[in-house]
Amino acid sequence: MAEALRPRIEQLASDEAADVSIIAETRDWITFVALARGSHTPSAVSVGMQLPLLPPLGSVFVKDDGATTLEAWISRLPRGSEDIADLAREQVAKVQANGFSLSLLGDETDELIYQLANELADGATTPHREREITRLLIANFDRYEPAITAGRSYDVKGIVVPIPESTPGPRLALRFANPPREASASTVTRWIRRVQECAQSVPLAI
Repeated sequence: MAEALRPRIEQLASDEAADVSIIAETRDWITFVALARGSHTPSAVSVGMQLPLLPPLGSVFVKDDGATTLEAWISRLPRGSEDIADLAREQVAKVQANGFSLSLLGDETDELIYQLANELADGATTPHREREITRLLIANFDRYEPAITAGRSYDVKGIVVPIPESTPGPRLALRFANPPREASASTVTRWIRRVQECAQSVPLAI
């Protein structure tokens, strides 16, 4: 399926100067299975890279009847993360209502967020380090699922849209990342629409 979609993700990456990837839910992990580079911003992402499936990463894969339920996703947070758990529930509710996940750039780099997520997944953190990670994760949640308001500009980090489940196998999503900064609300809306159209085209490509 990823290869069938490759011409479409390469076209989208080229048209919008963004990186477009296909990600898969593989047990407790998010795996990058295809990537088309079009962004002028360097990225740490590569094909085969894996990230732990825990808040705020991977919200599009959370389903009551799927491999990753809401409570299973939240349970991967550090101990004593009730505040984050509430934010995670709000995030999933917005994603399921909108049909996509939208995140904005913040002070933390992708590399730092990925490092924190991997530390939590390894389970070898000290209580002090867990509190530090929790603080950073809470700050990062503010950048997920923002309202898009006309007249404002946005530095989009990523748009993730689930790919329809048309064949057996891991659940997939389309990730659009690192587009040009200071995008208008209408441009962000157009990007979302294009990513959704690309994701919906998968059944036609296989």
